[in-house]
Amino acid sequence: MPDDNEDDKRTCPECKSTKLASDFQWTHDRYGIPWKKVCDGCYEAVSDQIAGFVFDASGAGESLEPEDY
Repeated sequence: MPDDNEDDKRTCPECKSTKLASDFQWTHDRYGIPWKKVCDGCYEAVSDQIAGFVFDASGAGESLEPEDY
């Protein structure tokens, strides 16, 4: 029977280390949108890094004008 643990390994996009998939968790931006799935060791650093992200409506394609409100 093949060892399934080989299939459960992933590479962290931040530190580039290979760990079990169960050692990863999603980070979320200030709006609660999932940002990146990172290992437990990088979670705090990435969370701190994206905590200051602010949505900019000008990059959304269609902007709202004052008469739209």
